[in-house]
Amino acid sequence: MQKKADATHINFEPKANDQPKPKGESSDLSAQLTFPIVSGVIASLIVAVILSKHIGRFFQRVGQWVKPSTRLLHQDFLSEIERSKEFFIPNLFEVFNKHGIAIDISKTEHTEEVDLFIDRILLDPSSSFYLLLAPTGVGKTTFLSQVFLSYKKRSGWSGQPMLYLGKVHHSRTLEELDKILKSGEAENSILLLDALDEFKIRRNENPENYWQLFYQLWEEKLLHERLSKFKKVIVSVREQFFNSSDLEDITINDIDIRKIRLMPFSEEAQRKSYLQKRFAGTESDEIMRRDGIIILVEKLHEKGLLFVEKPLILNFMEDVWTAFQTHYRTAHNYEFFSNEFIYRVIIDKWFEREGKSSDGASALDKARMERYCKLLAWQISSNGQHSMSGEQLLEMERVLNTISDLKGVQGRSLLIRVDDARDSQRAGNLLDNFKFIHESFLEFFLFMHLLEHPELEHEFNFERYSFTLQLLVGHRWRSVKSSVVPHFAGASDGNDMIEPTKAELSAVAMPLLTLVGNIDFCTKMFEKGQMQELLSKEDPNWTYQLRTETVLIITNESFWDFQTHTPDPVSHTAIILLKPAIGAVQFSGIVIQDEMLSCFEGCDQIVQIEISRSDLEGHGLAFFSSCAINLQILQLSFNMLEDKYLEVFRGAESLRYLNLDRNRFNGSCLRNFVGLNLEHLDLSYNEITDDNLKLLGSCPNLKSINLHLNELEGHGFDIFESTTELEWLTLGSNRLTDDCLRYFSRNLDLTALYLNENQFNGSGFVYLKNAKSLDTLSLSDNPIDSQYLIHFRNLDKLNYLELGNIRLGDGLKYFTNSYLLEDIRLYNTGITDQDLQSLVFGNKLKRIDFSGNALTGEVFDIFRGKLEFLERLDINDNQIGSSLPDIFKDSHHINEVNLSNTQINPGHLNYFSHCAATLTRLYMSNLNLQDNDLSVFGGFQQLKDLNLSGNRFTGSFLIQLKHLATELEELNLANNQLNDQNLYYLEAFSSLNTLNLSQNLVEGDGLINLRTSASVLEVLNLSGNSISDDDLQFLEHARFLKEVRLADNKFNGSCVKFLLNSAATLETLILSGNPIVPEELLIVGEFTELEDTDITQWIQFVEEE
Repeated sequence: MQKKADATHINFEPKANDQPKPKGESSDLSAQLTFPIVSGVIASLIVAVILSKHIGRFFQRVGQWVKPSTRLLHQDFLSEIERSKEFFIPNLFEVFNKHGIAIDISKTEHTEEVDLFIDRILLDPSSSFYLLLAPTGVGKTTFLSQVFLSYKKRSGWSGQPMLYLGKVHHSRTLEELDKILKSGEAENSILLLDALDEFKIRRNENPENYWQLFYQLWEEKLLHERLSKFKKVIVSVREQFFNSSDLEDITINDIDIRKIRLMPFSEEAQRKSYLQKRFAGTESDEIMRRDGIIILVEKLHEKGLLFVEKPLILNFMEDVWTAFQTHYRTAHNYEFFSNEFIYRVIIDKWFEREGKSSDGASALDKARMERYCKLLAWQISSNGQHSMSGEQLLEMERVLNTISDLKGVQGRSLLIRVDDARDSQRAGNLLDNFKFIHESFLEFFLFMHLLEHPELEHEFNFERYSFTLQLLVGHRWRSVKSSVVPHFAGASDGNDMIEPTKAELSAVAMPLLTLVGNIDFCTKMFEKGQMQELLSKEDPNWTYQLRTETVLIITNESFWDFQTHTPDPVSHTAIILLKPAIGAVQFSGIVIQDEMLSCFEGCDQIVQIEISRSDLEGHGLAFFSSCAINLQILQLSFNMLEDKYLEVFRGAESLRYLNLDRNRFNGSCLRNFVGLNLEHLDLSYNEITDDNLKLLGSCPNLKSINLHLNELEGHGFDIFESTTELEWLTLGSNRLTDDCLRYFSRNLDLTALYLNENQFNGSGFVYLKNAKSLDTLSLSDNPIDSQYLIHFRNLDKLNYLELGNIRLGDGLKYFTNSYLLEDIRLYNTGITDQDLQSLVFGNKLKRIDFSGNALTGEVFDIFRGKLEFLERLDINDNQIGSSLPDIFKDSHHINEVNLSNTQINPGHLNYFSHCAATLTRLYMSNLNLQDNDLSVFGGFQQLKDLNLSGNRFTGSFLIQLKHLATELEELNLANNQLNDQNLYYLEAFSSLNTLNLSQNLVEGDGLINLRTSASVLEVLNLSGNSISDDDLQFLEHARFLKEVRLADNKFNGSCVKFLLNSAATLETLILSGNPIVPEELLIVGEFTELEDTDITQWIQFVEEE
């Protein structure tokens, strides 16, 4: 037997001469894992050894000098890292504080989320422990692998924290952690530990002891004995694994564990980018396939089927798309649009691929493979508690012979070999040769096994297998609906439903109660035996017993039929039956008519109501009147509500959280909430007046207030005089003056203060002088007299300062103690070099916005050695000229730079070559640049958004962007001297969704080179050229176009019909300044989706004639 190599400390530095391999070739990752030793270093070592009198000490120092920055805890992660390189699109993430409020959301920063994660999480000294939470299939392992790879690129000398990556429950993990602790390196090391939820107890141990054994390992052997000794620890876990209360209770030596939520691909652009990478190709059939897959994904998403937000599912969407072509017309919608159908397709296609990869594979082999997978899933999930018969064991041996040579065609095998025998602790068992590549496939095969053996369901504990339960009950739910729906035919809003029988309601109640994916649990699942017993009772009040066992949360998925855009008639009626068990209502983004809420009348146990972005008018809130006394959370944001409809919540004495933002409230509704112990109040984006604000009365327990964008002048703020525990105060965009600030003078714990866009001159800042804990201060757009800024001179915790559109004068001198600043925005303040030199900056700066001032390049020398963590730099519209110093050598994290209108020397662009690996957005308009000024572009690898408008480019420089063909998404080349010939260099660009070629010298012949880009384009601007109608044939496959601007060209209008037929998504079409033939525009009348077009004047002209 070959001895396994000891991979305790695998060096993870790239070779100096590594070159990217051609597309389609798999790289040998292990060959890249050796630290680069070049000849110059070898020579230096030889000379040093000869000269050194203390050779041992010398090599010890050299070992520290060349120490790698990353290591794997065990070699099993090599395959994970290799897979993470393919098709990766970064997830957005949210960071939560101890109150569960999202305090940092990556998507607000418009940056590369992996680098942002490193800067905001790994290198942030403020917190030492995080749980990285995400639903199944979102890509936690892939994300951590990418963080590991990005971190290793930031090579550093001694002192840089070492980063370790591994699995929590791998057999080597505890051993390797002990080695690190023994070496004394833990205090300066960061741990990335994956898959806390994959804890497996030993074979034949009682599954009922699972949580006892888990917490023994987690709290004792990991948290207290090992992990608490490290500089920082990030542990990934499925968010379904812990209850929320468990998360709040976990501490390490009284240090709170912060939570990070990794987001699925909720934005269309993310899904589209992933699919473009996953199914790349430039041939016409490849483009049509990719476009078809993208359209299908968005169609499923519109139906509310959010599983398409998961990269795991998107990876297999070609299989789903193929099945869609065959099955969609014949399958019932509810059958096709389900997790069960999607996973069934993926697995069938996998069997088909594996069958083709094995010689002589037959249908029988596939059946055996499926049986093996189902038994494997059952044995793993039940921890081997159920033995197999001799016949089953013999069958398994045959299956192993069949699948022992699994090829994993195209890297999409659902089974992988178990390499770590000690980890499995089940050596010798025929079922332990393979494991599933992802937990969700295990759960799907478990679901299939339980469908065949329903007798096993009662004794199985679903607690850790919620996806299996969702599949199982979803399957039965659809069969129940198919038999019950005829009783509710024609019902849409619940008012005209036929009263069901008790038997019919009972048949619906069981699936509704246990439909975990749609109706979530706050406590344990109701015992099935008890449920069946209760259903058989004649007592009409039996459902009140449910309250002691489970709390139901009614969500979009359980309430709404996304095909008819009305409440599901069965769910609507079943909710009436289950009123006592309903504890929360959470609707968002579905357009609800008020009458549709009638089923909630009498639900007196509801503690949370969230109905947002639903266009609710308000009278339907009356159906919630009975729950007012128990209500704790009321969120009604983004609706059309008026004050009169909130009277139903009068006397909601338990209310703690009130969010009414973005409605039509004037504030008279606040009389209904007098005397409450509110802790969080959000009335932003309404029309609240001071007189009505007073109706609320005193609120001594408020911790956060958001009154942004109302009609407030401040004379109603006396209700806040007794408030002393405020942490967050947002008063922006009102008509407030300084006197109102006196009511907040007793709030010493204030950490965030937003006073922007008001009428403060600053005289009231004296009332805030004792708020020394402020870390966020926004005073922009106020007529402030800078002398009053003296009251903020002691803010030594400040990390965010915004003073935009204020004539500061010498007011910056009062912030000399704010050396912890991370984000400083001083746009349009008139500051000079001398003013800026009065500040003392630390080395934590992440964002600088000095746009619209009178700064020269010389003053930036004050930042030398202090920009290591800089992410965004905006010095647009200054007098930088040729004097900008080279201060960016240590700035390896910059992702956005705006140098427009600065007269910067083109040679200074090389200063930003140090951040070539992270820069994603670059704006260089109106700099008088020519093509030969952009030689630096060859090093930029990650650019997504590039603005080069208003220069003197002819287009020959575009050849230097060819390496960005699959990365660049937005390109602005307006107001240059581009001609058709140089558009050839854009031929391979396959990710552009926004392209601006306006005001150039394009005549049209070169546009054919944009065919590849056209397949993904959403916004196109060709105005101000010499283009004709026939030149737009390159848009034949432009299926996603939303906006096209063609003003001031040579169009007669014949292109309009072609455009509207090619791009069904078109919303904006601009044709002004063209020699239009009116008759060509009659076709527009057939298309009603155009939202903004200036061609309707031609239609009117034709009709008049």
